Amino acid sequence: MVIPLTRKLLRDWKHICRSTINKTTESKRYVLKPQDTNVHIWHLLLLEPVVGLELYFILYVDDNVLSLRCLTPNENFPLKMNVNISYMWPILRKEGFFGLIMKLWYLFYGGVGTVQKMEPVSRLLKAWNRIMYRNFTVCFPEVTGYLQEGDYEMVKDLSKQLKEYQHCGAQPIIHSKMNEHNRTNIHESFEALSSHTNDEGLRMFDDVFCPNAVSQSPTDKRNNLFRSDLIIYTQEDEGPPKKEGDSKFHSYWYTRFS
Repeated sequence: MVIPLTRKLLRDWKHICRSTINKTTESKRYVLKPQDTNVHIWHLLLLEPVVGLELYFILYVDDNVLSLRCLTPNENFPLKMNVNISYMWPILRKEGFFGLIMKLWYLFYGGVGTVQKMEPVSRLLKAWNRIMYRNFTVCFPEVTGYLQEGDYEMVKDLSKQLKEYQHCGAQPIIHSKMNEHNRTNIHESFEALSSHTNDEGLRMFDDVFCPNAVSQSPTDKRNNLFRSDLIIYTQEDEGPPKKEGDSKFHSYWYTRFS
């Protein structure tokens, strides 16, 4: 039995499909598709048409429950972990899919940097989606793009680094852990983003994602990476982690919006 809200969301989805059918890939901001006949699981691709970024999500919608799983490395949400976003339920009920998706879009893309600075990140994220998920191009045939020489090496190195940080309970911001091997493949603008997150790398992170951030010393910035109020949790009832080694610890910048 299809509940009234699910029926409304299906109407929203059909309207989205009709309204975006004539849009080119360069002008689209998102692509939304249900998982086969399951109206509770949706595949969502958020696109930033100016700098060419793309983030792949699985959105779970049930009665008063919203959960988001991010499959692409990013600076806001932990990778491949269910994040409870049920506080956005009133937005979904009142504004439908469009209102919810646009809130998520501005959460992830509201402060991105210039095309020049984000070009290597765009390439890495696109390669990640196409290499790590074989059904990606089947699910989103509208999204064009081809792998380039060196993409497999970049994705392999990033995957290895993410696993190393998951082992200690934390995951790095995607840009702050580029090792020496990747520097020739990414872009010289990321040379400062070494595996030690040096001072230059912290300044570059601010330039790209926090252009309006208040000036801080390098020590304060490193400490802020592990502040409990910048941590995002998968369980609302869990308290802040006690220490860096805690299994619930995630060193992600969390951007709140009203």
